[in-house]
Amino acid sequence: MTRLKVEAKDNKEVSHLIQSAIQAEIKRIEIGLNSTKKIISELEKKYGVSSEKFVKDFAAEDLKGKDEEYAKWAGELKLKKRMEADLKKLKEVEIENVAA
Repeated sequence: MTRLKVEAKDNKEVSHLIQSAIQAEIKRIEIGLNSTKKIISELEKKYGVSSEKFVKDFAAEDLKGKDEEYAKWAGELKLKKRMEADLKKLKEVEIENVAA
């Protein structure tokens, strides 16, 4: 968990702005994550393998699109992992108002 302490003249307003910004970023990440998951799912269906098997057993030569498609799939998996981690961190943020 992350706790943010807000010390400002207008604590409630500032806290609300921070919370709104965090919620907007959460929404942006969720939209990107859904898009990434869709791309990964399409690649899994196209090649009939899970992403776990792809990472473990596949090389660029195994894919019809060769290097480009391999890089795309690997990149989307890396992006998904990062977005999930960022999303988890943002959802754990608590804001605490401190008297100014």
